[in-house]
Amino acid sequence: GQLDNSGSSNAYTGTGSNTEIGRYPFAADHNFHGFIDEVKIYNYARTPQQIKTDYLGQAETGTSATLDISGLQSALSNGLVGYWKFDENTGYTAGNSSGTGNNGTLGDGVCTAGTCPSWSATDTFGTALKFDGTGDYVKVSDTTSLDISNEITLSAWVKGQTDISDYFGDGSNGSKTASSADTVVNDYTYLTGDEASGKTTITVNDATAFSAGDEILIIQIQDGTGNGEAGTYEFATIDSKSENDLTLTSPLEYFYYSGVFNAPSSEVTQVV
Repeated sequence: GQLDNSGSSNAYTGTGSNTEIGRYPFAADHNFHGFIDEVKIYNYARTPQQIKTDYLGQAETGTSATLDISGLQSALSNGLVGYWKFDENTGYTAGNSSGTGNNGTLGDGVCTAGTCPSWSATDTFGTALKFDGTGDYVKVSDTTSLDISNEITLSAWVKGQTDISDYFGDGSNGSKTASSADTVVNDYTYLTGDEASGKTTITVNDATAFSAGDEILIIQIQDGTGNGEAGTYEFATIDSKSENDLTLTSPLEYFYYSGVFNAPSSEVTQVV
């Protein structure tokens, strides 16, 4: 495998809701189009080595052999609270192989409203589910084992059937607007916007100390709870300045997102 991109997301704080695979249920235009398989949820943050070991665990096709796997299963399943293989290839149930129950149901269970993904036998692991991008999903009813308030690891095999820009973005292909910026750190608070040139512009409350060509450290905290558990940082260079608007020489770093950003009522504070 090859890492295509990476990024950070908001801290996970939600409990008491169903888990849905393939769509964000509160917005009609947030549906996945493509194949999903081998979905796993761990109730802790896995190390890069653990992730690599899991990835390399897929065997190549070849002759049969006897393998001693004593101790291996516990290493792979430790903290595993959800594992949907999508190998049933029939019916409306997606079994959970983690041992915690939590089976999934395809769509509404009867597929009368076009909400069920279809079984596909063209996947690396045998079968997968194909989502048509117009409302297909798998629902796992709310359960305490999935009400995770600490670190979490999500993994899945995914093959999209739409342009990759639908799932990745940067500062140049959409303005991410925060509703307020009333927290000031080191005298500066800023919001990001979108320039027609494709560059990112930031607005600070006082740009007196900044000049074109300055390299600045940008810390991005994207968490509506205010606890700052999720964020990124990077260096950027100022291209030009107009009053309190600073235009950067390049967009802020790429990021992955699933679902939607924090609701407009949530505060997203980003500081330099």
